[in-house]
Amino acid sequence: MGQGRLTGKYSAESPPQGRRRFGAHPMEHVEAVLELVRRVGETNERTPSQVALRWLVQKGAVPIPGAKNQEQASLNAGALGWELSATDMAALDAVALEGRRTIHGRIFQHG
Repeated sequence: MGQGRLTGKYSAESPPQGRRRFGAHPMEHVEAVLELVRRVGETNERTPSQVALRWLVQKGAVPIPGAKNQEQASLNAGALGWELSATDMAALDAVALEGRRTIHGRIFQHG
């Protein structure tokens, strides 16, 4: 999910090691999105990844999340069978609109 940015795997204080880069969207720009996704996840007893996937599904998208193992696939499937509230959707929509608007600057794309 966003190269690990929306899973909570990385943060501004704990960036990825090695050659992995986030292109035009450094972690500092993602923190507001991640904070909201975490808060919505806690309210719904879901992971940040499940919230991000659920938001995409409810927007009419067909996300294709990666999974390196059965546990990750099961976690991804946890985005199904429930719905985000209208309030949560509106909050996520609002934070998703912040930031750059170029094809290369979208938070949900590889950088």
